[in-house]
Amino acid sequence: MAFTSLWSYVWVVNYLAVILAIENILRNRREPRGMLAWILALLVLPFLGLFLYMLVGPVPIQRKMRRRIHRRRIIAPALKEQTAVLGRSHDARVLAKCDESTRNLMRLATTLSDAIVTSGNSIVVHHDAERAFLNHALAIDSAEHHIHMEYYIFAADETGTAMRDILVKKARQGVEVRLLLDAVGCWKLSMKFVREMKNQGIEVAFFSHGV
Repeated sequence: MAFTSLWSYVWVVNYLAVILAIENILRNRREPRGMLAWILALLVLPFLGLFLYMLVGPVPIQRKMRRRIHRRRIIAPALKEQTAVLGRSHDARVLAKCDESTRNLMRLATTLSDAIVTSGNSIVVHHDAERAFLNHALAIDSAEHHIHMEYYIFAADETGTAMRDILVKKARQGVEVRLLLDAVGCWKLSMKFVREMKNQGIEVAFFSHGV
């Protein structure tokens, strides 16, 4: 009898918590389908729905967003100063060889992105994978100070392993090697492969991790 009574209290507590959670969902209006999905999960999945809501629901997400905003506030002044220094020395908008239409396009890009259009850059578009990898390898091998690379997809296949070995070689030579990977595009990349790169002196970070 006592066990039955205790179990009844547990159910009452669960439904009270569910009511509070639903009230919180409705108060913090978000995407309708997401709200409906959470409400259904809370109603049809006793205990489990509430556990999932507390684990990955809006509250943990809001906490993560607050931490991200705090970090941005910390680095924002330094980024602003670096952008100003870069703009003073490499602002492409003041180049005499640019016509007025190009300058207007640069101003528009700067206004929309809040980033300086800089001079001294070059872009090469590759249509052949083998030639692209060869040119990558040659550029990396010629680096003396730093190597900063960004990839959407980086796999532990033949190409990725070869690229890793080249970067490890430069890291051992004292060159700063930093690799930024997309957390979505590289979700299949094993942490063992990443740890091996880090252990060899390569700085590896993931963009949008946990989104």
